[in-house]
Formats: sequence, C-alpha cells, structure tokens
Amino acid sequence: MLKAALNLAYREGRVARDDAWRRVKPFQKVAAARVRYLTDEEALRLMNAAPAELRS
Repeated sequence: MLKAALNLAYREGRVARDDAWRRVKPFQKVAAARVRYLTDEEALRLMNAAPAELRS
C-alpha cells in the first residue's frame, strides 16, 4: 500500500522523482502482507512527530 501511495504522489506531481522506491523489491518467501492498524496512541504519536503542514 505504501508503494501505491508513493506512485500516486508521483503521478500527481507531488514528488519530483520515483527512482528511490522503484528499486525496492518485494520480500522473498512472503505470501501475503501483514495487515496491522495503528492504535489510537500510536496514531497520535505519529501525528505529533509529523511536520506541522502534514498534521491537518
């Protein structure tokens, strides 16, 4: 999902280049992604750590 979000940001012109994540390869011997959601506390810590322009 992260790579899809980065590709969307590139297509919409929000980032200048996509070469950094194009080189990222999938993990070997992994059949499926592990789905995990942030707890309320983790989400709050992440938002507090983000730059002010990203918090809203």
